[in-house]
Amino acid sequence: VVRRCDGVVALTPEHRDEVRRLRYRGPVWLIPHFRSSGRFRSLDRDRAGARLRGEVGVAEDTPLIGFVGHLAGQKRPERALEVLDRLRSQGCLAHLVVAGTGPLRTDLEAQARRLGVDPAVTFLGQRDDIERVLGGVDLVLLTSEAEGMPGVAIEALMAGCPMVAVRVGGVTDVIEHGVTGLVLDDDRPTAMAEAVARLLADDESRAAMGRESRARTDRFSASAAAAVYDERFREALAGR
Repeated sequence: VVRRCDGVVALTPEHRDEVRRLRYRGPVWLIPHFRSSGRFRSLDRDRAGARLRGEVGVAEDTPLIGFVGHLAGQKRPERALEVLDRLRSQGCLAHLVVAGTGPLRTDLEAQARRLGVDPAVTFLGQRDDIERVLGGVDLVLLTSEAEGMPGVAIEALMAGCPMVAVRVGGVTDVIEHGVTGLVLDDDRPTAMAEAVARLLADDESRAAMGRESRARTDRFSASAAAAVYDERFREALAGR
């Protein structure tokens, strides 16, 4: 099918290479995933943090970490619970908020009870105000075993929220290690917990990552993507 197309959009260089391996010789346009940035522009992280802490009933000085995504196997949400368990066993009394729904929710609630961390987990369910969730947590986790270019990573940038992620798919096309978050080669919960603990203990680094994140969102905006799509479609039509 791909060989019959006049053009192909690839989100990441890896996707572009995959298309070429399918022996497609036409134009491949590298256009990143995007999000509408309007609802993030006026986001006040201090206000969002106070609101979210009030909603879940935790104190102002309680570290708040987030997981945002479909609660399905590919996203590996159970890793977030394991990270929380390790953090709390090391004396970091963080609270985890989980935004999203999916087939694993019941299993995750049971896992939280088995680990004994259920008082420190709030399942928020499906949210239409994800900017306020990402704006309210101190950092967000990405624990997936497979991704393209994760939209939640783009949303985290727009919300000025540092991300601790595993190196999967196009994560590094969005998150720069040590600048807008931490990207780990080791996907074990112990390694993630260590990285989270270091970042939670360093307010200055988190604040700097948040500022840098919000400064890098233009290339992932819907308006920027629309302009590129318009230009590429015009080129394709002119070449027919």
